[in-house]
Amino acid sequence: MTTPSAPHGSRGVAYLRISGDKQDTATQKANIQRWLARHGLQVECWYEDVGSRDLAYKRREFQLMMSRVATGCLDWIIVDSMDRFGVRDHYEFGKFACDLRDNDCELWSTTEGHLTGDDLATGVVGAVKSARSQDEQAARGKRAVEGLIEAVKNGKTPGGYPPYGYDYMCVGEDGKEKWRLRYLGHYKRVKINPDGTEQAYDGKKNFPARDQGDSLVLVPARDPKQVEAVKLIFRWFATESISYGGIAKRLGDLGYSPIYAETWYTDRVIRILRNPAALVGRTVSNKQSQGRFCEFRGGQIEAVKRKGGRAVSYRVHTQADHIYPDQWGEGLIDRDTWDTVQAKIAHKPKQCRSAKSPELWLAEFLYCSMCGRKMAGWAQPNHKADPYSYVCSSFRQFGERNKNGCRMHRVKHSEITPLVEKWLADTQQKLAEVLDAEPDLTEFEKRADRTQQDYCRLITAVWRTMKKWGVPNPEGGVWAAPSLAEAFRQHAPTHQSKERAALKALQMKYEQATESYLELPQRAREVVRAKLEVLEADIAALEERLRPMDEKLSELRTEMVAAAGRVRAAGEACRGQNQRAKAQALSRVLARIVCSFEHYQSQPKKKQTKRQKARPQGQDRSRLVSAFFEPLLGEGRELRAEGGASAQR
Repeated sequence: MTTPSAPHGSRGVAYLRISGDKQDTATQKANIQRWLARHGLQVECWYEDVGSRDLAYKRREFQLMMSRVATGCLDWIIVDSMDRFGVRDHYEFGKFACDLRDNDCELWSTTEGHLTGDDLATGVVGAVKSARSQDEQAARGKRAVEGLIEAVKNGKTPGGYPPYGYDYMCVGEDGKEKWRLRYLGHYKRVKINPDGTEQAYDGKKNFPARDQGDSLVLVPARDPKQVEAVKLIFRWFATESISYGGIAKRLGDLGYSPIYAETWYTDRVIRILRNPAALVGRTVSNKQSQGRFCEFRGGQIEAVKRKGGRAVSYRVHTQADHIYPDQWGEGLIDRDTWDTVQAKIAHKPKQCRSAKSPELWLAEFLYCSMCGRKMAGWAQPNHKADPYSYVCSSFRQFGERNKNGCRMHRVKHSEITPLVEKWLADTQQKLAEVLDAEPDLTEFEKRADRTQQDYCRLITAVWRTMKKWGVPNPEGGVWAAPSLAEAFRQHAPTHQSKERAALKALQMKYEQATESYLELPQRAREVVRAKLEVLEADIAALEERLRPMDEKLSELRTEMVAAAGRVRAAGEACRGQNQRAKAQALSRVLARIVCSFEHYQSQPKKKQTKRQKARPQGQDRSRLVSAFFEPLLGEGRELRAEGGASAQR
């Protein structure tokens, strides 16, 4: 079977891909444009991605293009080369090739020609090139790991943030210092020259330039408080019975800056205690790895284990696999302190995270109004009377020094549940009132939310239009919504004849302008195109006006009946015992609940022990003031915690 020399069909697109920001697509685009000109073709659009060839599922433009293929909207795709199409291996290329062929879409390359043809040679070449691409990525990954091992063993730093308590020093081939780099925060750096002058390097990927042969090494930070903080962390943990959180709180109270975070927290302290750089004075690598092809494990470089065809991310290595430098630098602690701390960490009982209690089923809905973060569920089995509550995540992670000023914002499950049930009952009642109401709903509009008001106004508009047309009321004197819609459907064609004639005239005018559009020169086309856009807007407005109000009424009523059913189901689920069913039912009607709190000073107990009297009296506490319910349909509503009084926000 002969291979075609050009694509079939006119619906084609071009795909460009580069691996990183340092590359550009100019060469690919020029090659594709020459290929298009040679074959007399044009593309509908250009898709352009920045991403690795083996991460097709992460490339947004590639996924958009393949979604168009799946809908049968494309006849062919052109790339500069098969490598630019980007696949993990020959199996993934076969998957994409099947998707393209099943939807009658061809894949073309400016250099390799038709890549999804019917002949055997095309399939073999595609498989071979995909396998070669996979081998090339594996070889490149192995070279990267080998380079990392060599650099670390020579005392060099491969990059990244320096460990807390250290700065970077740039050293020339002669071993002399050229400059230092001090970190003040995320993407905030200061270059310090030997003469003491400083230059700021803020922003992502804004790093001082280095000459060929220069290398980065770790040196103790110029800020003495950073060095002092590292020594205190190790000393406290080695000599005292103190938790990681206790160390974090003590550092914050003493005013030590965490540099890379807004405040000290537990994980930050753990990383400092476990980093051998505090002892070695140089970078120790391979504590964890995220490479997608090769890693150093068990004393050798081996392929990364995969799950579901993808490399497992963030793989933690044992201390035996850590890569140390051959010559150590200036450490911040001694060997005995390091060994004492590591032994204490090894024997410290691991706190296994308990499973999330099903009783905390409201955790996915509750938010703190001050910081905007989700509130975390908190189960306290020792509090047998009321063990379940929800706490502000900012306070839980960063303590009272969080940047939002959140205190111990806490609401008990037994306190918020009645508000949820009341909101569901009120919403169900309001929906029922609207659906059963009479046509003249002016008073009800004042206290209904936006969706219900739309329904009310539409009923009233239909009723007033019927009065304008002189249609008499039914025998009972009051219209019901279904009978009102049916009567409107019968009388509408007679009273809307003029507008329908105007619509027909506009449509004929639009068709005439469209027929002559392709025969006009380019400049005249622009003028006609502007007129066509005006005509399209006029036609759409007339069609919307002529669309029977009974249809709009039916659509809104159907939507509100469905909402009422979901609210009713949520109310029934909340009265049941299945906690998961409660959360699922509530998620169909409610987006979130924003909790507002107020602070107050607690009163000391009348009878106190000596230890209680020694503590500060009148501690800061907080209590729930109101809960604002944001539904999926309609406007939100606020319920007060004290008496359940409501107010629109």
